[in-house]
Amino acid sequence: MSSSNRMLEKLAAKTAAAGLPARSDMYVADVQRIDNTKCRVMVGYNTQSGATPTVAQLENFFEYAFGNKVVAQTSSAEAHIRESAISVMATLNVPTRAYSDINDMIRVSSNSFMDENTHNLWQVVDTGSVKYLSRQSDEDVADIVEARKAKNGKREARFENVRTAAPMALAGDQVKFMSPQNVIMLGEVSSISEAKAVIKANGSSYSIDRHAILQIVERSGSNLKSEKSDLQDYFATAFGDAGFAKELTKDMANDDGMGETVPTSQPLPRGSKDKK
Repeated sequence: MSSSNRMLEKLAAKTAAAGLPARSDMYVADVQRIDNTKCRVMVGYNTQSGATPTVAQLENFFEYAFGNKVVAQTSSAEAHIRESAISVMATLNVPTRAYSDINDMIRVSSNSFMDENTHNLWQVVDTGSVKYLSRQSDEDVADIVEARKAKNGKREARFENVRTAAPMALAGDQVKFMSPQNVIMLGEVSSISEAKAVIKANGSSYSIDRHAILQIVERSGSNLKSEKSDLQDYFATAFGDAGFAKELTKDMANDDGMGETVPTSQPLPRGSKDKK
């Protein structure tokens, strides 16, 4: 083993013993508020300190920066290589308890209850397969992250500088999204605007900030056909060859017009010690 590798191993051991992140070059660069429990966070890093951080290093950074207060939803992480940054959905980590506990609480509304002993309010969360209680909090996750951003004082990477901060979903697409109760769900987009999206999932309709859409799982058949037609027209005009344009777009949909999975982000590299 070379002396430089031995030095890096000793440094890694010291930072681990001190509870410091393995990548000390990572910092909170920007925050994009969604609601009081959700926001997107831009985490910058120094390219001279190494390659794009792994998922494990991103989780480690959040644990160091916020303790157990703010959680990174790593399935939503996107690597922005040009900006030397990672964007990821972050949620306020709120306590939960069994749904059956409502029997010992005071009903406040149809889906919220108050604990008589602590006077804390608890909201019913229904994922479609299980119900549980989530404690309502007065804290705002974006404020917590903003405080960290102000502390490190770095501003290199900004959301306004990246090409997109949310998947370009359309009505009819199947998507993964973060519900108002901070549950990752699968549903179909009913409508979408520049700011909001309405998604059907588990027999219910959810109105969310469009940035709470994590991933496009499958394009609808009609959307794929429309995109295919538009691209064929573009390539036919650009290259002057309709046959070549058709060849370029033939893999966009199968014969039934059903969509294939559409990648919407550049995944982060997995680390050898990633959490399962």
